[in-house]
Amino acid sequence: MKNIIQKLQNFIDYLLSNKTIEKNEDKTTSKVINSPDFFIDNQIKSIYVNKGINIGDNYRYFFAISDISSCWSYTNKYNEFIYGGCCFNGLSEALAQRSEFWDVFNSLNCHDPSEEELVFLKKLNWFEKQSRGDGDGKFGCFLREPGEFPPKIYFYDSGAYFPMNTTLEEYFDAMIDSCAVRGWQYFYIDFPDTFPELREVNKEKILVELVRTVTVLPKLFPDKYFSYHQERFKEIEKKLKN
Repeated sequence: MKNIIQKLQNFIDYLLSNKTIEKNEDKTTSKVINSPDFFIDNQIKSIYVNKGINIGDNYRYFFAISDISSCWSYTNKYNEFIYGGCCFNGLSEALAQRSEFWDVFNSLNCHDPSEEELVFLKKLNWFEKQSRGDGDGKFGCFLREPGEFPPKIYFYDSGAYFPMNTTLEEYFDAMIDSCAVRGWQYFYIDFPDTFPELREVNKEKILVELVRTVTVLPKLFPDKYFSYHQERFKEIEKKLKN
């Protein structure tokens, strides 16, 4: 995790050096939290006692991540807008506190979850989201179940949720490779045969967003490679148009 934190700090420095994009410097920082060992030990013990999730020593540095954030945007001459960034939930908050972030999006989409789905949603809690505000609806989440940390990772989008094809380290690497652009997680999920059509989530909106991503990102970040995203988009487009 030390390596992941250094990658995040390097990524934020990279964004700050980019002259093309607009940065919200109030929401952009590579600062980490330096908590004393006894505090981290107490948090690890509390999470294990209350949730049955065991955080090994190689992940204790994750407690330093919650103050790191980034926020960037770009508008071209055609008034097309794209943005990205990230901010993080504290590890104790993500793993141990009540999960209710999904409730507002169920309400917006007039979705009344069954008891079985409610059990699932209460296990789901976010650890990463866009830093522009709570209205984005997109979250990287842990499925909080007893066992070794990290739990299974899900991508939640405004009432729909999808298992991610990544480990925790791969999640951060993918986010950085995608410049944390809004909705980057769609490049790293398996699209279900029956795609949920919600008020804020539908095939057409997803495709429009991903087209903009694979078209604009190479222009904004010409020194980065987006061949994976471009090839993956072809697969996604074929899947969602069938």
